[in-house]
Amino acid sequence: MIVDIVTRHPHQALAAEKVGAHPVSEAGLDYDVSFDAVCSQQSFDACVRATRPCGTLLEFGMFWSPVTLNNTLMMKEITVIPSIFYGHNHEHHDFEEAIDILARQPHLIDAVVTHRFALIDAAEAFRVAADRRSGAIKVHVSLS
Repeated sequence: MIVDIVTRHPHQALAAEKVGAHPVSEAGLDYDVSFDAVCSQQSFDACVRATRPCGTLLEFGMFWSPVTLNNTLMMKEITVIPSIFYGHNHEHHDFEEAIDILARQPHLIDAVVTHRFALIDAAEAFRVAADRRSGAIKVHVSLS
């Protein structure tokens, strides 16, 4: 399986490479499955363009403003699967699953946890997490 990823920032491309994805400057065409984790009109439209007819688009997250569904989505008969996470199906708890995945595949931690802070520095940790220029993907605050 080949996994292409379009990233906005160079540090995201480096993290993608660490986990075996292939960073590309622009998505190709005719992917069986596309994942949108940005949840903007631009990212949604890019996934629709990149997904093959009768393919699947997984929408991870929440749009904070209305999104226009264009005719391409209908003409290609793409199946859209929404997911907002946080265990709304009450069968799975997302954070528990994420911890389980990281326990089984610890190499993923180094790819996604880009910054670590002590609890006393939590304010700085939140500042770094909110600053897109910081290179942060996931910021860890240690309780010890």
